[in-house]
Amino acid sequence: GGKNRYIIHFGKYGEFGEGVTPWEFSGYVQDKMEFEGLIVNAGMRIERFWGEKVPLIPFQGAPMTNTLTRYQANTPYGDMKAYTWYMPRLGISHPITEKSKIHFFYGKYHTRPAFDLFFRNRWRTTGVASRDLN
Repeated sequence: GGKNRYIIHFGKYGEFGEGVTPWEFSGYVQDKMEFEGLIVNAGMRIERFWGEKVPLIPFQGAPMTNTLTRYQANTPYGDMKAYTWYMPRLGISHPITEKSKIHFFYGKYHTRPAFDLFFRNRWRTTGVASRDLN
């Protein structure tokens, strides 16, 4: 019988200890429009995230990846797809008196996935003899 063995590293494909350099961009524009009895704040936020090469097809347990050397040689990698998010914001307020207003707001928000989910390289063997780990 064999033992389960794991290697997990974060970084460039096939280069243990080499870090990655993902890129992230964000911007926001806003305009305030005042009318008699109505104030409108409208804005748009854009975020873009892209990075380096990532595994294209995780095929854990396939014969071509049952040792670390085979995993490094046979796992297909490719350029990461760029992710772009558009998030509109709209605020409307209506003054009721000099000291009170009624507000309405709509906004779309998101949270970018953690970097380690994109750049994690994980290899596992279950019972197959692996000279790479011994």
